[in-house]
Amino acid sequence: MTACRVGGQSASVAPLERAMAMADNRTRVDANKLTEFSARSLAKLGMPDDDARMMATMLVACDLRGVESHGVAHLRMFYIRRARQGFINLN
Repeated sequence: MTACRVGGQSASVAPLERAMAMADNRTRVDANKLTEFSARSLAKLGMPDDDARMMATMLVACDLRGVESHGVAHLRMFYIRRARQGFINLN
């Protein structure tokens, strides 16, 4: 349990409850729109459309499952950048 101040009084909040409260403050994006954006971004690099859609679907699925370390947050800095550098085979 983690102690915090709520309305001037001390309260105990379980880590999961604290994480849920933090998650409520995040910007929410429709999963279908995020998948479309991600797929278009990957296809623009030269990845075949079917592969781009599959990869985008998997990235968004990771985010939806709460595994953000493997999600869309890495699209630009990891996947797109490394593809441009030639480290990722787009075909």
